[in-house]
Amino acid sequence: MPYTLLEIVESVSTKLGGSYTEVHSNYLLRLPMEVIDGKEIIQEVIVITIENQVKEPMLKYFSIAGTIKLEPELTEFLLRNNLGMDYGGFSLMAINNEENLVVYDSVPLATAKIDDIIPSVQYISKLAYESKKRISSGLNPL
Repeated sequence: MPYTLLEIVESVSTKLGGSYTEVHSNYLLRLPMEVIDGKEIIQEVIVITIENQVKEPMLKYFSIAGTIKLEPELTEFLLRNNLGMDYGGFSLMAINNEENLVVYDSVPLATAKIDDIIPSVQYISKLAYESKKRISSGLNPL
């Protein structure tokens, strides 16, 4: 029997030591990344359901790494690295008229297994967090 979106989010949040908030029937996960100077640093993961092209429900989750300036070298770098990723891939999302690097993954909701989703969510949130740190330092995201 397929899991509900709430069951998936609750399980992932509990296993990864995070918290979540419902936002318009979707969820915002807040996952701890590290502690710096006594302050816990959080990376957010947005968890939604959508329909794919054949109208099957899909579980999609993504984490925003930050604003980037699109340049040919960076675009090529991201595309070449997509193939080697353990889970998901890189994408772009326009937020407030700026391009943002997003790390995402998706699975069919009907066959989603929580034990498979947990390491994927952990991977994309950590990759987005590490990419965010590198972007803010002026380096390539990986």
